[in-house]
Amino acid sequence: MRRHRGVAMSMSGDDESSRGQVPSLFDLLGCGIVADDQATCVLAYTGSALQALNATHINLGSAVSEPDVPVLLFEPSAEIRSSRPDSTSREIQTEFIIMEGFNRLLPDSRIALLENWYATRNNDRYTLHDHRGFMWVSGETRADPDWGAAARRKRKVLVLYGTALGISQPPNELDTYRVGDRRAEFEKARQEGRIATAFVAWREAV
Repeated sequence: MRRHRGVAMSMSGDDESSRGQVPSLFDLLGCGIVADDQATCVLAYTGSALQALNATHINLGSAVSEPDVPVLLFEPSAEIRSSRPDSTSREIQTEFIIMEGFNRLLPDSRIALLENWYATRNNDRYTLHDHRGFMWVSGETRADPDWGAAARRKRKVLVLYGTALGISQPPNELDTYRVGDRRAEFEKARQEGRIATAFVAWREAV
């Protein structure tokens, strides 16, 4: 799993004017930044409210109480970070998907089904599609028949999207990047509002 490339920029401290810069940035950079087919992708399930996702470092707390929901995690291959006067930061792609209807993942989030968005699998490639049917993000991971059966049964999956989910190993920390480091990365990103989430419909290979 490779670590994403980074791009830095600055934003004003005003939320409204900062949000207004997001579409302008994508007009400048092009939709290829969003349509990322090289994302890191991981499959998981929700546990109880007190359990982490299986085989991961992530605890969703009270955000999802339903057990055994299939989860699809996407870490984009590139990161566009914006610095703010109060020393916090935002990740532009995450802000953009939130503008499109995703929830910002907070400890007390209540996550709803996002209408007309859906996820698909084609062999080992998993893809998130927006309400227009366009690819938003895509990545490869080994298919899990049990995960696929759960997705078909529930007809929905929970998507977590962000550049700091703790699922990509830093290239210089292959032997030292432990579960505690992954957990700290995820929690910091959640506290800073840099993780987006939504339930989306599940469709078979297209």
